[in-house]
Amino acid sequence: MIAPNNPSAGVYTSEIVIPERSTTTAVSTGVIVTAATRGPVMQRTFLGDKGDLRSIFGPKVPKLTKALNCAEHFLKESNSMFVTRVARNARYSGVLIRTVSNFASTIKLSAGIVDPTVVGMAEADIMLIYADNPGKWADDVYVVMYPDTTDVDGHQFILEVYEGKTSVPAERYSCTSFYKKNETGSQLFVDDVVNSRSTRIKVRSNQNHFVFGSNPTPLLINAIIGGPYDSSTGRYNGQLFGGTDGDPITTGDLI
Repeated sequence: MIAPNNPSAGVYTSEIVIPERSTTTAVSTGVIVTAATRGPVMQRTFLGDKGDLRSIFGPKVPKLTKALNCAEHFLKESNSMFVTRVARNARYSGVLIRTVSNFASTIKLSAGIVDPTVVGMAEADIMLIYADNPGKWADDVYVVMYPDTTDVDGHQFILEVYEGKTSVPAERYSCTSFYKKNETGSQLFVDDVVNSRSTRIKVRSNQNHFVFGSNPTPLLINAIIGGPYDSSTGRYNGQLFGGTDGDPITTGDLI
């Protein structure tokens, strides 16, 4: 807008009023393909800040995660990055839950798991519990399971997930071994509950367990089982076992 101003005859000035303008900020999006100690493999994962970076892809590890250190510095200036973890031949940690002499028990795996979706189960196996993603990180995870005494129907059990040496569970779920909804309509089946909520483990139940032949609604977790590795006895209890970080990545993995 031009506002005329005449201070004296024959002299003319004008004032130009410029309205306030919005300022746009340029946003850069970073992309990194790298090795990491944990996190989804061969999946492009969006990160909004460096907190996401460490919670999803694990702590700093010299020589292995230099690219993640660069990503952390980048995320101090930006809030948009995609990270893809490469982990050739990495294996999943896991633990098998089996009925032994009519009671639930934990069974140590003989080796890490290549593909949890194709692991065979015998008729006495209740479920396979395995890490959310492959890597040695999950060997530091263990589970504790026991009947839920607050369930009046006697169908539910508690599944607690621990990471590290803490005595406080990082995750806790009340579940069933079969499809059942609670009074609010939420599904209690352990696979649905854990696999949709946990950031540490996945569950694959055996729907061909021999008890289902005579009882469609069994409490298969009918004992207190699990716990951390016991160095005095060598028992793994509910400790996950067998995770590996895979082979060192090469230039070919990044192209």
